Amino acid sequence: GNMAVGCRCSCAEGWIGDDCSVHQAPARSCPDCFNGGTSVREVAGGTCRCSCTPGWVGVRCGISRHDQVKRRVAHGFGALTFFLIGLVCTPLVGYIYVVRNPNSLMVESVVRFLRRIQSRLLVGE
Repeated sequence: GNMAVGCRCSCAEGWIGDDCSVHQAPARSCPDCFNGGTSVREVAGGTCRCSCTPGWVGVRCGISRHDQVKRRVAHGFGALTFFLIGLVCTPLVGYIYVVRNPNSLMVESVVRFLRRIQSRLLVGE
């Protein structure tokens, strides 16, 4: 529409621009990252991930690398890293799976599961 000289539009929520014609999707909040990690919003898709400080791993940087017990490579699928408080599975596709407080039966199930599947699964911390 026409605007008189010196007037400004007051846009409704979700709309921006001089004449409120540009829709702006609401920003999704990113999860808090632990231990000094920072939330990083991915450009594609607007999803968030945590960028961990040195010495920390996990979806939200909640596992200390100093607590690493052992690492096992699941050939063709990625690697399992065992920590005192959990298990981090890093498959070849680049996602990270975190399991808190695993027991040996559960760990065996995860290994069997990873060997059976070839699709992607994302489980948060």
